[in-house]
Amino acid sequence: RVNPNITTQDGDTALMIAANSGHIPVLELLLADPRTARDRPNAANVPACAAFDAALPVPPFAAS
Repeated sequence: RVNPNITTQDGDTALMIAANSGHIPVLELLLADPRTARDRPNAANVPACAAFDAALPVPPFAAS
């Protein structure tokens, strides 16, 4: 298995690259792996944050 947290020479992880590129299916795959560090992109990078947030799993609704 490949370590999903390996970084490029610039310090970017696969999660960061996928978020910056808006690749939601790749983000979903990476976020499904419990080994992936879930570091949200810098809030100033709105498109990357939007892609990251869209890929997060939605928790089930808890009936009260």
